[in-house]
Amino acid sequence: MRSFSAVNKVRQQPSLFPTYLHGTRRVVLNRYPFSIDYRELLDEIQIIAVAHAKRQPSYWANRL
Repeated sequence: MRSFSAVNKVRQQPSLFPTYLHGTRRVVLNRYPFSIDYRELLDEIQIIAVAHAKRQPSYWANRL
């Protein structure tokens, strides 16, 4: 999934992607070695991190 289409899919159907850490969800991009980690709030979707797949995968966890 390309990054722009992934963000659009998250906007349209945020619960489509599997749960990950600390109440977040994760979209793994096909073309690039990145994932988009986000969480659903009451009236918005908050992108927590755009993480490289080969680096520390949960480096962002202390931000929550």
